[in-house]
Amino acid sequence: MPDTFLSFRMYDSGGQSGRRQACTATIRTPQGDVNEVVVLERGSGMVFDVAATRDGSDWTITSEGTAPTDENSPVFRYLLVDCVSALEDKYRAEPYGYRSRQSPLHR
Repeated sequence: MPDTFLSFRMYDSGGQSGRRQACTATIRTPQGDVNEVVVLERGSGMVFDVAATRDGSDWTITSEGTAPTDENSPVFRYLLVDCVSALEDKYRAEPYGYRSRQSPLHR
C-alpha cells in the first residue's frame, strides 16, 4: 500500500449493470487529505468488501464478507492492485487547484 494512503476500502458499487468492484482511499497530501473513489470497469464477477486503516506504521484490516480463499485469492490480489493503481492514476490526473504539480505518490 502506498505510504500516502491513510485508509483504503474495496466494496460492491451496487450499480445497475451488475456487480462492480469499487474502491476508495484517503490520500495524505502536503495540502491536506484527499478522498478518491473509483469503480473498476472490468468485472471479474467477484466483489470484495475489505477496509484498511493505517495506524502508525501498521494497518488494521476488517472485512464485511469472507476472507479470500485459496481459489479466489489471485482474483483478490488482482483487484487490490488494480484498485490501488486506479486510485493513484485518478489522483495524478485530476487538476485540483490545491495540488502540487508533482504527485506525492511518487516522491
